[in-house]
Amino acid sequence: MKARNSIFSKSALAVAAATAMLVGAACSESDDKGIDSPENNTAYSPISLSRAEQDIVDTQNVFALKLYNSVAATGNNATSNFMISPVSVSMLMSVLSNGADGDTRSQIVEALGFGDADMDDVNALNSRLVRELTTADNRTTLSFANSGWLHSDFTVLDGFSSACRDNYGMEFANVNLHSADAVSQINAWVNRNTEGLIEKVFDSPFDEDIRMVLANAVYFSGIWPEPFDKGATRAHKFTNADGSKSTVQMMKNTKASGSSLHLDGVSVASLEYGNGAFNLGLVLPHKGESLADIMSDVDGETVNGWIDGLNRQILDIDLPRFDIEYSLDDMSGNLKALGISDAFNEAAADFSLLSKEKVFLSRVLHKTHITVNEEGTKAAAVTSDGMFSSPLPESFTFDRPFAFFIYEKSTKAILFMGAVNKL
Repeated sequence: MKARNSIFSKSALAVAAATAMLVGAACSESDDKGIDSPENNTAYSPISLSRAEQDIVDTQNVFALKLYNSVAATGNNATSNFMISPVSVSMLMSVLSNGADGDTRSQIVEALGFGDADMDDVNALNSRLVRELTTADNRTTLSFANSGWLHSDFTVLDGFSSACRDNYGMEFANVNLHSADAVSQINAWVNRNTEGLIEKVFDSPFDEDIRMVLANAVYFSGIWPEPFDKGATRAHKFTNADGSKSTVQMMKNTKASGSSLHLDGVSVASLEYGNGAFNLGLVLPHKGESLADIMSDVDGETVNGWIDGLNRQILDIDLPRFDIEYSLDDMSGNLKALGISDAFNEAAADFSLLSKEKVFLSRVLHKTHITVNEEGTKAAAVTSDGMFSSPLPESFTFDRPFAFFIYEKSTKAILFMGAVNKL
């Protein structure tokens, strides 16, 4: 996709967030060594946060739901599939806030939900979350990567580069952003850090006014403790958001490790990955209820309450296979709607802590990919008997539009969110 021509003559920044996840995917032979052996099964250990740290994560979930609902209202997303990674966008904007000052910085941190929190504390928490989330379960793969691509003669200030390297592991490289070679390098970095699920984000060299490209990549691969039986997958009718019906491949799992919650108008099921640190939340409106209407009233506090209220039990799940690849070529409108406006304005943008040059944010690109299927690695160390509160499996059939979110259980940090409206 070609970088959008800027109407400004001054220097501009571009931001790309590429996120990918592979859910319920079989590990390759090389990745599968010893994964079934009890000694290789990392026991679930909650991440312990201070009250101040948990407050920051909770407010990041507030940002996640605001961003979700903003994207849900974009284009025809009320009847189409879409997906975002709130943590990817939040992390990249946090990186950018280290180079912002004045109202520009205030708007970014306020929109992200940090309020009066000190950015040093936010940076330290993000750094800690990356470290602890990626090691929470050795049968679940989660990785974060950040990079900064500077045009040949563009430099950033030492304070900004140090904050990015120390807290976000950001790598910087000077390249000719107006060349095809630079585009190839950035795309190769994205491909490598999403394990090939997202092959590229840019198609052609950047316009002459682009001085820096910031990129974040998040990759997730989770296995079901009790895999879906491929032999039980069957053709089933799915009612799409527009009222049409389609035939899907409906997976079946009668002994899924998870939890559930029932509320007025909606039910929530949660399926565990690996040792249970990470979970797939599934939001199913009751028949006759609209997913778009239900989710428009959901905020971060609501989801935090859902997670706290889930009751652990065996689940009988009918879930369609689905594969979503979604791209927002420019998320600037969504971010402006959340209060980040000066950053995109040539005259008002204040990135004086990033560079001595006068720069502004050109656009934010966001691309995601998710695959959900039956496959997984058998986990002998994980059992359902005697671990659940309900004596009988609770049944869920996802044969109509539903929302999903992947989160870490102890912190409630939301990694991915999306909606399946049409199959």
